[in-house]
Amino acid sequence: MHSYLKLLQPKIQDLSELVSSTLNMDITVVDSNFRRIAGTGDFFEQIDTQSPKISIFGEVLKTGLPAVNNDKHQNKICRKCPSFPTCFEKKNITLPILIREIPIGVVSLACFTEDQLQSIYGRESECQSMLRHMKKVIENEIVGLELHNKIISHKAELNEVINCIDKGIIVIGEDFAINHINSAAITNLDLNMSKETIINSKLNKIISGIKLGIHENVESLAYWNLKNKQYKVIYKINRIILESKNHFTIITFDTIKEMINKVIDYKDKKCYYFFFNNR
Repeated sequence: MHSYLKLLQPKIQDLSELVSSTLNMDITVVDSNFRRIAGTGDFFEQIDTQSPKISIFGEVLKTGLPAVNNDKHQNKICRKCPSFPTCFEKKNITLPILIREIPIGVVSLACFTEDQLQSIYGRESECQSMLRHMKKVIENEIVGLELHNKIISHKAELNEVINCIDKGIIVIGEDFAINHINSAAITNLDLNMSKETIINSKLNKIISGIKLGIHENVESLAYWNLKNKQYKVIYKINRIILESKNHFTIITFDTIKEMINKVIDYKDKKCYYFFFNNR
């Protein structure tokens, strides 16, 4: 899961800079492998380096609970940290980044100067609120990235399946845009276009004459028009819902020409079989 934080590193750094300039505090984000993903001020030079595992970050990653450290000298965890002798933090607030309640990183605000320390007094709740908002933005970005990757994964799996079928298959989404089209569909309809050109195009921009309101899994005869050509087809429609909760319509078809070729091919094979098995 931590790899998502690395993928979002430029966005997280921009967000850290924004929050840091707003609060006049230093901000850092560390993933569950203790790699520093983003940082401002004194943390900036430490981006992509390892943070100590025995630390406030380690404790927050372990418990999944926020931590406020007001005095490192009185904090047992801080005193065990290998960076303790050279650490100049006067105060920090650290929140876990949670996905499905699992800590996958932390976001932390730190004061290094007396001015920063005095600034946080009287507005600590504002600082914590801003930090919680930043954490939520990161969590939402990761959930969105996960969902996108799941949809891409579903598309790859679906493409692999439909390309193994000798019937033409077109899959459209709720917006009537073409999500998938297999090789048989491109060949049978003589589509002189690449898959990349067809994908995301509206169905009626490519083919007219398809009635999507017919009963599911019932074969229908129709004439489809593509540019200056007309095709006589037998097709049926099925509807599915993928894990992402999106509805898709699957159009399965054969052109009459292709069906005749299949019959001829089948008869030729039968004749061939009959001839060689009756000699």
